[in-house]
Amino acid sequence: MTKEQVTQQIRAKIAISNIGEALRIFSEYISGKNKKLEYDLLLLTARFNANESAYFLGTLRQDYYEQTKAHINQGLTFLLRQIPDTGNGTDEPTIQHPVDRTTRSGGNKIIRILFVAANPDDHVQLDLEKEIIKILNILSRSRQAHSIVFNLVTSAKILDFIDAVQRLKPNIVHFSGHGAGRDGIVFENEKGESSLLNANALERLFKRFKSSVSCVVLNACHSHRQAIPISRQGIYVLGMNDAIGDKAAIDMSAGFYQSIGTETDYETAFDMAMVNIAVNRLDIDIPELWYNGEQVKT
Repeated sequence: MTKEQVTQQIRAKIAISNIGEALRIFSEYISGKNKKLEYDLLLLTARFNANESAYFLGTLRQDYYEQTKAHINQGLTFLLRQIPDTGNGTDEPTIQHPVDRTTRSGGNKIIRILFVAANPDDHVQLDLEKEIIKILNILSRSRQAHSIVFNLVTSAKILDFIDAVQRLKPNIVHFSGHGAGRDGIVFENEKGESSLLNANALERLFKRFKSSVSCVVLNACHSHRQAIPISRQGIYVLGMNDAIGDKAAIDMSAGFYQSIGTETDYETAFDMAMVNIAVNRLDIDIPELWYNGEQVKT
């Protein structure tokens, strides 16, 4: 499909207020072609998903919903000016899932996910954008797409993380970044350098929010040292018993959230994450699932 055809298709979707499809088509066309544009589109997609979910849940007034939607339209139109001459082919989806905003369609349980990413300058740079994009693409196509609220915090500082957990009351908290073993997981400070949050502090935090948080994913090297104490609060925690490579970490997330998108339990989601890692035979013995201070043998 040519640049002109894709642009025309996206504008047509915008014209009929089908912003979700416009974002999907745009994202598929530029995937792997323009990293900066892909990341800008990712942030716009996250904002769109949050706006749709809040309105669907009845926690957002219609005027605020429409105002945010208009801003998203403007942002999408602006990004269209930067669309590359060559991209990937796109196809119309064969199944459409319209949203009935008068009810929680089918009574589906709402799943609130908080994704926290930190990639400090004084560490090896991870491909966190690729992981975020993959997860969003998987969730947007899942059976539970309209029951998922996805919130994203990038370049996360410790205070950003604490604020998001308190304010958003997520069910799943996902940290993606570096781990420092017994010293903690690595956030960023005001200068973009590393700042550590240790296991004791994490356990204390989640002790206060265990009524809402039911699962924590620590997608970081050596993070089982933090997973164990957090899990003592009756929370499922996925952590790593060693260093894990970028590809294996991304594959694990993809398998986990593909399963979460079918409204399955955390033990099954962990199994599916391990199956997805096993395909490429990378770091298959490193992820672990913990609950109540004990490793879960699935």
